[in-house]
Amino acid sequence: MNYCIGIVSFNKRFDSYFKPLIKFIKDNSDLEVIVCINGSLREDFDQKYRKELLNLLAEYDKVYPMIFTSFRSLSKLWNNLIINSTKDNILILNDDVKISDKKFFQDVEENLTNDLFTINGSWSHFVANRTQMIELGFFDERLLGVGEEDGDMVFRYINKYKQYPKNIISQNLLNISSNENQDNMKKGIGKYSLFNRAFMFDHKYSTNSNGIKGMFDYPVIQNIPDANLYPYEKFYLDNINNI
Repeated sequence: MNYCIGIVSFNKRFDSYFKPLIKFIKDNSDLEVIVCINGSLREDFDQKYRKELLNLLAEYDKVYPMIFTSFRSLSKLWNNLIINSTKDNILILNDDVKISDKKFFQDVEENLTNDLFTINGSWSHFVANRTQMIELGFFDERLLGVGEEDGDMVFRYINKYKQYPKNIISQNLLNISSNENQDNMKKGIGKYSLFNRAFMFDHKYSTNSNGIKGMFDYPVIQNIPDANLYPYEKFYLDNINNI
């Protein structure tokens, strides 16, 4: 396979979602899996969870955990999955998804084009291409919580490529979409961060009929520039074989 898998998870979804997901992946594929584990907001890291997580992952080959001891943004976790992948293409999954058939892995493989694409119309499961992300820009880590990362990236994609990102359909993947999220986070719409929504629509973007609609409710223009995150990743990739 010409891609690897990245999963974002945290303690409250360990038993119900993460354990069956990682088991299915490793029982039915030899794919590399990078797991990005988030800490809890304004709480100490759950040590019982840490032990159970590491014991579980030690049962499988080619599974690599990254643990954030305190809460960090979904954007940062996604970016770290992309940067640390040994493949240029990475399938990023939320933990609250269910793969119903191992044919799903081939569904992804057959649609790789070194270009970003979503699966079943959702950013709970998408494929990112590292080279393209360096060109396009990584997910905005000023979105300190959870939410709006997808709309921000779609705006950027349309602005650069003048088209909407590709989407594929797979009957072998189900998005469960759990409502479990960080307990201490101020919520905006549903389970998503109020901070992220305010940053997006009070600061980064404003309504304009000549703007780009993308995933937003109305056309917008960008007021503040994207941050230049990880500026040396291209230098690393260009020169790693010279070491």
